[in-house]
Amino acid sequence: MWYPQIEALQTDYQATAFNLRSYGASESTASYVPLQRFAEAIEAIEAIRQALQLEQFALAGLSMGGQIALEYYRCYPQRVGALLLLDTFARSIRRRASSSAATTPTG
Repeated sequence: MWYPQIEALQTDYQATAFNLRSYGASESTASYVPLQRFAEAIEAIEAIRQALQLEQFALAGLSMGGQIALEYYRCYPQRVGALLLLDTFARSIRRRASSSAATTPTG
C-alpha cells in the first residue's frame, strides 16, 4: 500500500512502513485476536521509533491506521513532527470509548 510513497520519499528522507500484527503480510496466529487493544499498535510504533533512533518523525495513518496515529500522537506529542490522517476520522480512541459508554443502553 505505502511502497510507492516510500520509494519516492527515500530519495530525500528515511521512510518506513509496517503492517499491524495479523494484518497485511505480517504473521498471524490462530490464538491472536487482531488489535484487541490499540495500545499494542502504539507500543509497536514507539519500539520502531526507538530502533530507528528518531527523536521526532512524521507519522501517517490510513483508515484505522489514522486512529492509531492520532492515539500515538496523544501519547507522545513531542515525538511527532507532522501527523497525516488519511481517510479516517480525527477522534481519539479514549474519547470514542467514553462516548460509546455514554450512549450504550442499560438494563
